[in-house]
This record gives sequence, structure tokens and C-alpha cells, in this order.
Amino acid sequence: MKQATFWYKLTAHVPENQQDLAGALLFQEGSVGLENLPEKVCAYFRPEISIEAVVENLQKRLKALNFPFDVQVEKIPAENWNENWKQNFKPFKIGRRFFIRPSWETLPAQRDRIVLTIDPGQAFGTGTHETTQLILTLMEPVIKPGMSLWDVGTGTGILAIAAAKLGLTGILAHDTDPVAVETALKNARLNQTETAIRFFVGSANAVKRRDFDVIVMNIVSGVLLELLPDVVPALKSNGWLFLSGILAEEKPAFLDQLKLYPVRVQTIKQQGEWIGLMAQKEKAE
Repeated sequence: MKQATFWYKLTAHVPENQQDLAGALLFQEGSVGLENLPEKVCAYFRPEISIEAVVENLQKRLKALNFPFDVQVEKIPAENWNENWKQNFKPFKIGRRFFIRPSWETLPAQRDRIVLTIDPGQAFGTGTHETTQLILTLMEPVIKPGMSLWDVGTGTGILAIAAAKLGLTGILAHDTDPVAVETALKNARLNQTETAIRFFVGSANAVKRRDFDVIVMNIVSGVLLELLPDVVPALKSNGWLFLSGILAEEKPAFLDQLKLYPVRVQTIKQQGEWIGLMAQKEKAE
């Protein structure tokens, strides 16, 4: 598959006490990687994105929030992107059970941690972002061997791979971005979980199953709401729905929309500017 020869690097000059919000806005505009530096945030975007539209949307949202900051855009060679990740992506723990590492970092044997080897490639989801961490910490006590799971918008495959490491098989994972699916499959092979996960390129409405025990979605809130009509019917009664990618300021409006579906919110967690939630589908009458 053809690889990108360059990336857009958007630099936003932001005080440190406003960097979480700035990062959240940039992520919602499609950034696949963020770096928090003194007095600035650097966001990386794929070359096929309309960077002009990103900047325009960002300026509109900042104006509405009365939150101005200077933005600069440049093109950087693709290899610089990879080197930046290698410099900044170090092994770290998530929750009580997971340890995330890139393939180029070695770890001593772990007795009490499940190691997930994740290389970002050109997809979102290394575990460093709050939204991914929220779902991993929410799902780790709930996932049990024998459950069926659907990972909607898999990105790097991290959530599907984590589920496989928790003992699940027959996992379904997909993304509309073929580069993301290619990256996810490579990561599954790194973790020796490729036989437990079926990846495909496509949208949620292509899935006709209606018997999943668990569905996970780590996508921006607007897309989550668009996908719920296709996703909720695929969940079993008493099945679990894990959602993240919702800004804390969007929480009331999002929960109002979620009330339209037969699910009951059981847990809500916040990390930085983001929330993640766990809901259970109500038993059919």
C-alpha cells in the first residue's frame, strides 16, 4: 500500500494550562498524533486531509470559545513523523493490567501485566491518548473469555488486541481507512493475536450480526452519534457498550442523545478534557 511521503504539522502556541483543551480540539479535527511542548502543541495530520478546512474549523471553534491561539502549518517528511514517535513513545502502564510498549523498546518479563506491543504506523491509537486509556481501564474488569466483541473504528487495533490478550477470540474489528486496517493487522501480528481478530475495511452498516456481548468505539463524539443507530441493535440484551472520544463539555448533550437508545449508563470516567463511559443494553421485554 502506498505510504505517505509527508505529513502536515500544525503548531499551536498555547499556554500549558490550556494545552489539554487545545489537544482535544485538534484531535477532533482529525489529528493522528499530538506532542505537548513548552508553550505549544504540535499536531500531525495525514496528507490527504484538507489542512485549510482544519484551520478554518479550528478558528471558528476557538472564536466561539473565546480561546484564541496562533496556528502555523508546515509539511514535514514522513520519516520525521516516525522519528518523532520513536523519541516520544516510551513504555507505560495503563490501569491495573496493561503495559504498552512500542516494538523498538524491550521490557523485562511481566508477571502481573499484559503487554501490548503497538506501533502507530499511520493510524490513531497507541494508548498515549486519554480516550484510549479510558476505554482500556473501563473494559479490563468486564471482558471475560468467551465474550464476542466488535471494535468499531479500530485505528491501530489496540482495543481489539487488548481484548484478545484478555482471552477473547472471534473478535471483529474494522475501519474505513485502509491504512489503519493495515497498521492494525501488523500490530496484531506483533502481539500474536491475528488469529483471534478478523479485520476488514468498511463501515459499521456492513456488519449484520446482532449478538455481540461487547462493542467498543473510540471515535469523536459526532461520529459516535452517527454510528449508534447501526451499532446499538448489534448488541445483545445486557451486552456492554464502551464509548470514548467525548469532550467533557459535550457530556450533557451527548448523554441526552444516548437516552434515545435502550442502553443504561453504568460508569462515566473523565481524564483531562475527555470522558469515557460504559453502558449496558437493557433487556428486551
